[in-house]
Amino acid sequence: MGRKRVGIAIYWAEKAAITPLEGVERGGKRAEQAVLRLANSHNLSLIVIGVPLTADNEETEQGGDVTLFVDRLRRRCAVPIELWDEYLSSEEAKELLGISGSPHRNVRESGIIDSVAACLILQRHLLAKGHSPSMDLATARHEVAALLRKVRGSY
Repeated sequence: MGRKRVGIAIYWAEKAAITPLEGVERGGKRAEQAVLRLANSHNLSLIVIGVPLTADNEETEQGGDVTLFVDRLRRRCAVPIELWDEYLSSEEAKELLGISGSPHRNVRESGIIDSVAACLILQRHLLAKGHSPSMDLATARHEVAALLRKVRGSY
């Protein structure tokens, strides 16, 4: 969970597939509201939230921010919430999307990287619980390519 955006992904048990959804800005409790809407509309049985930990599995400064977010969410939502280490998920997401170096502002602000990172966090959680989910990233890759073509065309 980033400081500016929250990536969102959902696991479709019937297809054993994880799909990235549109990320949301954190400000004004938009992220909380988005998670609550998703929990209600899809009848979720569990919410997994990535938390940044140090190499020694200790909470980082940003981890404290995540804890506050989760506390507020737990007060408003009956769905169980589990925290899962998000270590290097954004870097791995960029690699899966074919992004090298620092991504262009349009790509960063789109939330695509955050949502693919959410897929990775959810996949790690599910693998640890004995599931073997696949990730449907074709649409995310297509969106990144379209954003980059748009950026390159504007020069």
